[in-house]
Amino acid sequence: MPGLVSAARVPGSRREFSLAFEGCAGRAAFHVGVVDWLLRHGLHPRAVTGASSGAIVAAALAVGKAGCLRQMWLEGLKTRLFQPGRLLRGRWPFVMSEILGQASRRTLGTWRLEQVPLPLGIAVTVFRRGRFRRRLLTSRDAMSLVDAVMASCYIPGPYARMIPVAGCFALDGAWHVRAPVDDLESLDPAPRIAVVTNPEGRLEGGFPRTVRVRPRLEAQVLAPLEPLPLRGFDLDPGRHRACIEAGWRAAAAFFAENRAPEDGV
Repeated sequence: MPGLVSAARVPGSRREFSLAFEGCAGRAAFHVGVVDWLLRHGLHPRAVTGASSGAIVAAALAVGKAGCLRQMWLEGLKTRLFQPGRLLRGRWPFVMSEILGQASRRTLGTWRLEQVPLPLGIAVTVFRRGRFRRRLLTSRDAMSLVDAVMASCYIPGPYARMIPVAGCFALDGAWHVRAPVDDLESLDPAPRIAVVTNPEGRLEGGFPRTVRVRPRLEAQVLAPLEPLPLRGFDLDPGRHRACIEAGWRAAAAFFAENRAPEDGV
């Protein structure tokens, strides 16, 4: 399968793995399909990380709400992202903060980072000491899970509300590295899988110019089998459903190729 950072198999059992979900705006519908497949086959990661839209999926998985992801994702598409009439009422015309905030509160409820039962890391980018720096939010941070997700997703423009982190300006957690693979090191030693939406399996970072990055830690890459029919802020329900199904197919192919001999599918 293309896109492997290393040729190493998932050792021992397919049940021993951790996941890093790439931040990729609406294309994270692909991640929803991957998680659907995992749940259907009784496979659960030992730890998860996510950046930006990948943080939504990681957070739901970490608190046992992954089964709600498909419904949450598709329901969020019913609201128009750009509503120019809001300007007449003195309000910002882009409503991504409302869309994500409402969906996250319905799915994640009142969970706080320190209460999450599965090792979880949510990447954010904070402005501190005159520089933008990566920061990983974990159980050591006294913060609601919804706020952590909102902080990781914030991009000025589509989002109206910035969530500060430890008193610092915070924005999109995928800015430097889209798939927080290396951050799994502090959470669990299980073999690492990066879930990305580039069909070539590239791990990327950088904005506005995208560059390829290579994680310090060994990892495998679960990527689409073909290009996804969806751009970042495309809210077309049909294309989102197609991305979810693409995630299901990619997960089936990945775990079929990487299963240990004693595993059944």
